[in-house]
Amino acid sequence: MDSIRKYTKDYELIIVDNGSGRYDQDYIKLNADKYILNKENKGFAGGNNQGARLAEGELICFMNSDITVGRKWLKRMKKTLISHKDCGAVGPLGNPRFAIISGNGYSLVQYKGQYKKDTEVRTLIGYCILMRTDIFKKFWWDESFHPGCFEDNILSKNLRDLGYSLWISAKAKINHLQPGRSFEANKLDYKKVLQKNSEVYKKMMGR
Repeated sequence: MDSIRKYTKDYELIIVDNGSGRYDQDYIKLNADKYILNKENKGFAGGNNQGARLAEGELICFMNSDITVGRKWLKRMKKTLISHKDCGAVGPLGNPRFAIISGNGYSLVQYKGQYKKDTEVRTLIGYCILMRTDIFKKFWWDESFHPGCFEDNILSKNLRDLGYSLWISAKAKINHLQPGRSFEANKLDYKKVLQKNSEVYKKMMGR
């Protein structure tokens, strides 16, 4: 949150501590404009929905706890949001990342260098998504995927189904730690959670 305070203007910082027990609650209380301290993990979607209920701005940006931002990150994402017709949500570019899931390696999308200019995509990654609050509150985050994974796929689909486009802001760049880091901290098997929620997602899609 230090980088947010340093490089961001005109915002309110809402922190939802999802029962982690890893952060100094006094530090959260001191640095957040609003906060929720859950005694148990409400899941990625559940925690985001809690925070969204406290939001008062016209725009809302959902961010993982394991990212740091740089200069003009939000200004650039806002510019992308208003520059493209029917844009419903925007994601930034994160650092290059690589993951191993069930023995198969793959590069995760939205990394630095992948796009040279603003690009329309079908799915945004949930570690950082900016959108209009009124649009988000038409459907919220789907809490079927506890504790996390695939909520961003459903969010992206819901936006597309409503006729909105999704964009990557190529000049908005952040640093994001490796996927599954928060799962490890909470003693959860990231691979198993991913596989389980993959099945939930496939059922929703009728596959």
